[in-house]
Amino acid sequence: MRQIETFQNLKTNLLIPPKIENSYNNGIARENALIATTARFGLSSKTIIQDALGLSREAINKLTNRCRKRGLILTQQTFGNTDNQFWILSTEGIRQAEFLFDIELQLKPDLSRVNERNLVHDLCTQIVMLDLIKSKKIEKMVTERELRLCLDHKGNDKRIVDGLVLKGSDWVAIELETGNSKNKQKQEIRKPILDKYLQQIELDDGLYQQVKLYSHRQRFLTQIEKANKQLIVLPSNDFTNTQQELVKTKLHYKSAHCVKLFELLYNSERKLTDDSAHKVDKSLYLNKLAELEEIVLNSDDRVIELRLAGFREAGDLLGIK
Repeated sequence: MRQIETFQNLKTNLLIPPKIENSYNNGIARENALIATTARFGLSSKTIIQDALGLSREAINKLTNRCRKRGLILTQQTFGNTDNQFWILSTEGIRQAEFLFDIELQLKPDLSRVNERNLVHDLCTQIVMLDLIKSKKIEKMVTERELRLCLDHKGNDKRIVDGLVLKGSDWVAIELETGNSKNKQKQEIRKPILDKYLQQIELDDGLYQQVKLYSHRQRFLTQIEKANKQLIVLPSNDFTNTQQELVKTKLHYKSAHCVKLFELLYNSERKLTDDSAHKVDKSLYLNKLAELEEIVLNSDDRVIELRLAGFREAGDLLGIK
């Protein structure tokens, strides 16, 4: 079993390298970023690397073609994502990744080990965690793949989350909710999940001190928040006042990424062309923002409050003032 500190201490600057004027060195940095990202998450795709590095579609196509020709990645065609393709590292790619990180990564060049049913969920997690690194909101991270290497019971371990990130002095669990099945069976499904979160949050040496939930659908987050509020006040669930307060203050429902996750990974009509996914009508955004602010002032609707918070955070991410 690996020590989690091994992965907590890995630098994240390889994943989002600074821009370099020299075109040759810039190409090497991009190639290393692709290798490093794929190594840490276990797989990746064009949309993920294109978004993380801010590349044109032409540039990401050239980068992946070069990596494939050099024998660094193994690609797999799939209907499981909008790229219709994902990749893992080859034997040579793994060797280079281990050289970059200076540790053994315990990767295997076997495409059959990838569960394509979870592909979009896993890619959503990559977008969220890489965005947090790019915006300098976190310093370190541990991916789900790395966490599984560190825990005794692997897949059956209740401590498994989709990722861990270090924000300030707190480790934060990242959870992606990309399906609706957990929301329909509220009591049976959500209570064990709440118990799992509280188990770690209440420990002095728990794996994390907060939980941030993301989704491609805002209504999923709203349903989960509503279900959690109902569960903690049910007498039959025996949540203490302290636990109820922890659920209210330590679980955060992050709606700012909903539009981006849907557009990049769920919108089958998205055109894979340069810049089309990045154009934002500033005046339309500001008009919609003003409209939401007015509704919130005259309403106690929690859904609209969440939408406004996500809208503001999305504006900050896009640099719209």
